[in-house]
Amino acid sequence: MTFDTPAKVKLLDPVTSTDPASQCRVLDISWHGLRLRASRFVCAGSLVQIRMSDRVVLGEVRYCNQDGDDFYVGVRLVETIPVG
Repeated sequence: MTFDTPAKVKLLDPVTSTDPASQCRVLDISWHGLRLRASRFVCAGSLVQIRMSDRVVLGEVRYCNQDGDDFYVGVRLVETIPVG
């Protein structure tokens, strides 16, 4: 399903997770994954937490491709937790 909604992404790697969550946009979502537009590079294989208005998603980064100043990040879903 294609949509464009604000979210926050946080790296869960013990070495790099000291940074606060950063703003991103969720562009596509499916049963198995989602695609983000983010302002920073995220290494493939990184574990991430994505917080949207109605859910928190845990996933593994599959790819991160630069497009100008932004990055398109593909995430394989591990778990989705409803919020609220």
